Amino acid sequence: MSSVGPVVRKGSTKDAIIESKDQRWHVRNRITLVFGSNDIEDLETYIYKPNGVEFKPVKFHQAKSKAIEEILDNSIDEYYRGHVTEINTILAPDKKTVTITDNGIGFPIDKVPQVYTEFRTGSKFKDEETDEKGFLFRTLGQNGLGAAATCLTSDTFIATVKHYNSKKEQTYEFINGALETKKTKPKPFKGASGVSVTLVLSKEVYKDNIINEDLLRKRIIDLAYNNPGLTFSFNGEKYHFKKGLFELAQRIDPASAQSFGEEAFIYETQNAKGKKVKGKIDFHLSVCSDKRSDDREKFISFVNSTPTFDGGFHHDRVKRIFINAVKEKIERTARKEKISVIDNDVLTGITFVMGITMPNPRFESQTKRKLVRDLNLEKGIEHFMSENIEKFLRKNKEYLELVVERAKSRHRFQELKDASLKGKKAKKQRVEKLLDANERRDRHLCTLFI
Repeated sequence: MSSVGPVVRKGSTKDAIIESKDQRWHVRNRITLVFGSNDIEDLETYIYKPNGVEFKPVKFHQAKSKAIEEILDNSIDEYYRGHVTEINTILAPDKKTVTITDNGIGFPIDKVPQVYTEFRTGSKFKDEETDEKGFLFRTLGQNGLGAAATCLTSDTFIATVKHYNSKKEQTYEFINGALETKKTKPKPFKGASGVSVTLVLSKEVYKDNIINEDLLRKRIIDLAYNNPGLTFSFNGEKYHFKKGLFELAQRIDPASAQSFGEEAFIYETQNAKGKKVKGKIDFHLSVCSDKRSDDREKFISFVNSTPTFDGGFHHDRVKRIFINAVKEKIERTARKEKISVIDNDVLTGITFVMGITMPNPRFESQTKRKLVRDLNLEKGIEHFMSENIEKFLRKNKEYLELVVERAKSRHRFQELKDASLKGKKAKKQRVEKLLDANERRDRHLCTLFI
């Protein structure tokens, strides 16, 4: 067994000070670990216009955005469970106060302090459990961190829970990151059950607690497209879609938008106890193709309604299968025309709109911006693409012709470029000085060779 040698140290040494911090201190001082960057960054994304979508970089504050989304996500999870039909969001004129209300069944009112002030508390830990149909649960939340982290980093956080089963309601007000708590007495309620949260984020934690109205509206519209049938409202504007993400594709480009496919992939696996369980992954893919565009491809994607801004495994796999299928389809034409097709010939002007709903998605971090590989997801994507790609290519002969034309154009350009380069090289070549002909008396007998 090897050992390390001693170090000769001069003078006295000081021990490291070992400290324990409570979760309030930790989340407020290490907010980036939970919600991502606490600085304003440039994000390449899109915003909604009245009659379309505009792709452009926006000033984006990841941590503030995520803090609000955690409360919205809780309402979406209740929708997944079949308990919610409406989610209402209000941003007050001060642009700081946000209220999110759903009409779900709520939860036991004695659990309110735990849910909103303690980490690792929630109903999202059923990774291995199944619903009444025998399928693994699918949720946005997974770690029991989000809502509590939002509350602990808020100056004001007011939660009113109207619990359907007990027919009781109660309001808790958590002040200055829950350093102070006020509550009403439980009482019977009338009208819809559900949860309502009003919050003002902490200026101390987030540096600036003003909420970007356009980006909050965008997030709510995104959620509406991802959850067809669920009604959202934002400051009185109502959003309700029937065809979901296909309608988003139509909003991007009504002329070329088409549904590539929409289906469920069902697989069998085992839980931690060795019991066989079923998983279901729902896929949706729509495609827009702008023939006039020279832009590189765009990818709008969501996993369990969460935007995967940084892409990940699903982006890479779908694009690679799509590219390979197109190249294979036009291989004979490419050989005949003596051209090669590259990835950009296939992807230029394409916009993919993709939605995946699955059990236990794995992301790189709590911010959920990048999806990592999962074996069942990989099988599902390959099955989904193979089931739909041939039908798509048969319907889009004009697009295939465009890909060939792009490759031809690129080859012609390369040939001209090569010819121009050769011409420049020839001009630079030194030519030996011409020698006069020997026949000086009769110049008609002379011949000049060049």
